[in-house]
Amino acid sequence: MKRMILTMALAITASVFSAHAQDVITDPVAQQAQQEAIKAQKAVEKEAKKQQKAIEKKEKEAKKKEKEIKKHNDAVKKANNAQKAAERAADKAQKAAEKAAAAPGDLKLQQKAQKAAADATKAQIKAEKLAKKAK
Repeated sequence: MKRMILTMALAITASVFSAHAQDVITDPVAQQAQQEAIKAQKAVEKEAKKQQKAIEKKEKEAKKKEKEIKKHNDAVKKANNAQKAAERAADKAQKAAEKAAAAPGDLKLQQKAQKAAADATKAQIKAEKLAKKAK
């Protein structure tokens, strides 16, 4: 009976030590697996950050292009408006010149025609400047 109890106690002790030994052996493996999982998670997070930065960079470039396009379109509109103003000023100068030619002795009409011609020239120069800027 004593022998049986001792054998059982020895068997239980052996199984406990065996299980403990297995835990000690598998623990480094589990630890390594955990470290690899952490490394993999960090790599995934790093890649996600990289992709996020790339997306933000593309969005920034797109906004910059939109801004440039808007600026160009505004410059074209200004140039077109200036060209129309120059054409109106030229028409006004033409009419003033015709009136001055119809009444050769009227100094006021001649001065008005000269001023209208100067205004038309200024408007044309401004339109050309804006057209250059718009290109």
